[in-house]
Amino acid sequence: MGLFYGLVPGLWGGFALRPLTLMTNHRPPGPRAARPRLVLPRCSNYMDNARFSPRISHTVQRMNYFAQTRWGGSENLPDENRMREILAELEKSDPEHPDTWLTHESGWTLSVYESGLVIFENMESGEEPRHQLGVSREKALELWLKLSRGEIAAINQEPWRAGQAPARGAEEREEIIRKSEAVTLALDREFYDRLAPERTTVHCRHAGCQKGAIPNSVFCRVHHFENIRHRPCPFHD
Repeated sequence: MGLFYGLVPGLWGGFALRPLTLMTNHRPPGPRAARPRLVLPRCSNYMDNARFSPRISHTVQRMNYFAQTRWGGSENLPDENRMREILAELEKSDPEHPDTWLTHESGWTLSVYESGLVIFENMESGEEPRHQLGVSREKALELWLKLSRGEIAAINQEPWRAGQAPARGAEEREEIIRKSEAVTLALDREFYDRLAPERTTVHCRHAGCQKGAIPNSVFCRVHHFENIRHRPCPFHD
């Protein structure tokens, strides 16, 4: 028996130089002595070879959630920085749009109000809503992050009170109405002041109006406002 080298099929295709073992029979020499034969090294399948075990791919499924911003925009999968920005919008008083919320794919929603009220509810499960008062923006962010990760059990451990919120008294309701009217008036004034000056060569088409129409409109400033807002204009300057 001797040791030789030769080309044999490789594991990944092509050929490789491998040791070859020369085997002979041990019969006495003679005219019919066995011819030497080559024994090729066995090439194992890579699936059976621990050194070439296939890699296991671990896929982490991401939780789905979305945020509804204060003024009506919906955003899918906001990150922590974006959540902080959305909550920061609550620093400006706007009684008509007092809250923003985050909804998880499980149906649970955390609504955060500018007053510090936070409501935790699931409209699909039929469970009674719960709330907290005086929640800081940082605490609200912490709750949103837990909900985005689906940590419902951890959120349930918070000191919730039953119901959506305590009943408001008559004075509080009146204060909310006053603030809402003030905000509406300020927004109307801003819109009215952006209207261009009325023209003297083109008259307003509103019946009985003697004013000129503003550019890109057939109405004066007052009647253009009413045509867009669908309510009486509080300004006449």
